[in-house]
Amino acid sequence: MDYLIDLLKILHFIGLAFVLGGAIIQGRPKPPRERRALNKGVLHGTYLMLISGVLLVGIYETYADSPELNHIKIGVKTLVLVAIWAIAFFHRKRVPVPGWVLGSIAGLSVVNIVLAVMW
Repeated sequence: MDYLIDLLKILHFIGLAFVLGGAIIQGRPKPPRERRALNKGVLHGTYLMLISGVLLVGIYETYADSPELNHIKIGVKTLVLVAIWAIAFFHRKRVPVPGWVLGSIAGLSVVNIVLAVMW
């Protein structure tokens, strides 16, 4: 069971890397001809984070030796992730992507990291 938990944590971090990395990489200045829609990795990373996070919570709830979970923290982190998903989903086809979209996605990703580590 520990291997499954470790695998899900790794997948969760990979999803975070897709979201934060995709927003940062796309935020570089480009010539006007090369502007394109939002990187698909951002949206797919939110799906990966949500699925792996839900599975982790489910395993921790059913696993006998698991520590007690802070459900408020999990709820707040899920709300931040849903906000990232909503911004990415509703702006996925706009060309060029507004600058606030990439900044918001990157900022909310950092907020999610801070919540995970500091709370």
